[in-house]
Amino acid sequence: MAEPATYDEAVVETLRKRAVQSAILIDDSFPSYNDLLAANDAAAVRADFPDVDEARRLYELMHRHRIVCDVENTVGHVDGEFIEKIRKSDLVVLDWNLRRAEPQDSEDAVRVLSGLSHSPHFNLVIIYTRDNLLKVWTRAAVRLHRGWREKEHFLDGLDLGQGRDADELVGDIDPEGTLELVPDEVLRDYVLHGMRHICSQYQQLLKDLRELHRVPGAQTKAVLEALIHRAAIQRHGAEADAAEPHPLEGAPAGAPPYLNAGSVFVCLMKKPEQSEDGRPTQHEEPGIFDCLDAALKTWKPSVLQLLVSELQNELEHRSYAFDSSLMPSSLLKAGWMFHMLREHGAGGEDMAVDGLVASLNARLAESIEQSIQVQLADPESELMRFGKVAARLSVEAMGDLTGKPEVEVVAAAAKEAGVAWRDKANMEFEVLHALNEYLSSDRFRGGHLTTGTVLCSADTDEWWICVTPACDMVPRKSSDAFSWHADMFPFRPVHLLKLEKSKAKQALPEAERGTQVFVSVDGKQHFLRAVHTQMRQPRPLTWMLEPTGFSGDLGWQRHGFLFKELRKVGDALDIGERKAFAVSQLRPQYAARFLHLLGNHQSRIGVDYAKFGELAGENEGSGKSGLAA
Repeated sequence: MAEPATYDEAVVETLRKRAVQSAILIDDSFPSYNDLLAANDAAAVRADFPDVDEARRLYELMHRHRIVCDVENTVGHVDGEFIEKIRKSDLVVLDWNLRRAEPQDSEDAVRVLSGLSHSPHFNLVIIYTRDNLLKVWTRAAVRLHRGWREKEHFLDGLDLGQGRDADELVGDIDPEGTLELVPDEVLRDYVLHGMRHICSQYQQLLKDLRELHRVPGAQTKAVLEALIHRAAIQRHGAEADAAEPHPLEGAPAGAPPYLNAGSVFVCLMKKPEQSEDGRPTQHEEPGIFDCLDAALKTWKPSVLQLLVSELQNELEHRSYAFDSSLMPSSLLKAGWMFHMLREHGAGGEDMAVDGLVASLNARLAESIEQSIQVQLADPESELMRFGKVAARLSVEAMGDLTGKPEVEVVAAAAKEAGVAWRDKANMEFEVLHALNEYLSSDRFRGGHLTTGTVLCSADTDEWWICVTPACDMVPRKSSDAFSWHADMFPFRPVHLLKLEKSKAKQALPEAERGTQVFVSVDGKQHFLRAVHTQMRQPRPLTWMLEPTGFSGDLGWQRHGFLFKELRKVGDALDIGERKAFAVSQLRPQYAARFLHLLGNHQSRIGVDYAKFGELAGENEGSGKSGLAA
């Protein structure tokens, strides 16, 4: 691999040149290979597939770049099987209209993009069309954004003035059903920047709602957002669903326009116009890769994304399925079968598969880590060379920050990353929270609780972290018939540490002590401490976990767990119910730190000194000062 000389070259090298090994052209005007092989008359092929010359040029272009290329011209029903087929291609060249009989119908293309955006594989997509690119970008962005809702979601229960309900108000504002009040420009800004940006940039819309349509001032924001959602549903066919909105990045008027949503990066490009005989009017190279490269450079991914992309390229270029270290002998295969059969007998099929896959996953992760470590130890390896170049180019862009205060270094990094610095006070705290959260944890993705699972109450006022050893959290009956776990099954005792809320100014200086937890819920950052502010000791508790979970009303409340808590009521003991939602999972080494924290606390040795006064420098937030009474 030639060493990139600029950051733009590094972007193109890892995200396109090294990543794209296969491509598929999806266009009902392109002949497939089968169509060409079965045809006896070139004129007949041209009559059936008017863009045959363009298809040939694209295929030849892919061949010159050593990219395996396929053509799909019969889309039919865009279902999971179709998405599964095309997602295996790294590059998708997609026509916006896949039904020539219905030239305004773009639904098939929209469904393809939506499916790819949620696939586990990252796809590069070029929308190759003769339609207006701004209109295509708008519809694609609106449909990929998701999370659209009917007006009642925003307006029910609000005082809309003059005793009007939601239907009457919308009828007054939009009697023709065209929603001219909300142009596509507003939709584009909404999906990219959200309602806060709309309220600051389109104050005239809010003023019109107040003065022309007599909407109470306190309700104008809700009414405008309801109209934006209504425009997306009526004008662009968006589905009103309960899904979480999909964060988008993009440039609708870029050169070329691009859009990034989830697992798909899309750039838009004009097809050559055709002459009367159906042949393209221009014959220069179509510039597919020039277009894609320009869009990727404009997107300006961070050095973090480039390094992750290069890691993925390295992994995909290696074979782990046949690694002898993972399955080296028939003896080991027999041992695995014994292990699986025993687990199947003890806990059923789910337990057998869970144990087998978990062990294989751990071994595979070790093998991948070792493979990467070998490359990191070699300064001439492609991964190490690329990493050095990407890091150097990124740092050089920020200038010389030697000896600068930490806040200035954070500000320079934020500016390079495209963060709107100083939109809010103490933005550096948010940046450092994001970094610490990334280093220590991941979003809880389902399954059973385990060591390091972070939970909170429905109002996010109370927080806990699970510190039960992972082996005791597997939802199966203990093989030790005399143990408490076996007696209580299917209920499971869970040891938790109660977390206390902290402030950024307190939490960040203490981050390296290993007692802080950094979590984000519904876009809000939380700083949490696992030890008491003054005593520096954890506060453990034990609850009983019910065997079944539940879901809450909000999007982040997908993984709810029900506990039984023993508590004092008057002079008696009572069993109460506690509901908690799992929102984060600490990485193994961080989870182990809190497990050890509990162990150290429980094995502490008491000493009998006489306390006098406050701890030095520790009376912040205690509400006390001076000596104890």
